[in-house]
Amino acid sequence: MPRSPEIFHEEDDLNESFQEYFSEGTLTEIGPSEYDDHIVDALRSFQDEVDYVWQHVYRIDHDNGDSTYAACSERETKIKTWDVICILDTRDGKKIGTGWIEHEDLPVVGWAETTEDVRGQGIGIRRLREMNALAQVIYKKPLHSGEPIEPEAEKLWKNLVHNQEADKEIIDGIPRYFFR
Repeated sequence: MPRSPEIFHEEDDLNESFQEYFSEGTLTEIGPSEYDDHIVDALRSFQDEVDYVWQHVYRIDHDNGDSTYAACSERETKIKTWDVICILDTRDGKKIGTGWIEHEDLPVVGWAETTEDVRGQGIGIRRLREMNALAQVIYKKPLHSGEPIEPEAEKLWKNLVHNQEADKEIIDGIPRYFFR
């Protein structure tokens, strides 16, 4: 039986809680009739060797017109089962980035990537902030960096530390970052 994350079901409470952590957009839970074929195809691209059942799909409407889709599911292998949130960033209906939150004990960045044509426009740091907001609302815990951390991602996390949005600690000689 799937372990459904604790999620608000009242639309106003959901968005209000989300905006405490990410004020540059609004969060809405959407149903299958509200996302078009390219969103469905993009979400299916996350389904590598396993089938996911999307328990909840959300849309974040950004102030600049971009949209982000977040699909909550559960991933199961022969070894373990854990919750995942697949992230798809879009601009004018086209993919501009993806991300993945894994949650076992703590929500961590499984991966995040921005398309080359929009790199340097703040999409990566925005995605980390929105991923943290989703982790805070859904799991009641802040987002943590993945391991190992790529140099490009570490630059974003260092920026968040500089802005006093995140902290850094060294665990077994490896830098780990987490939102406050």
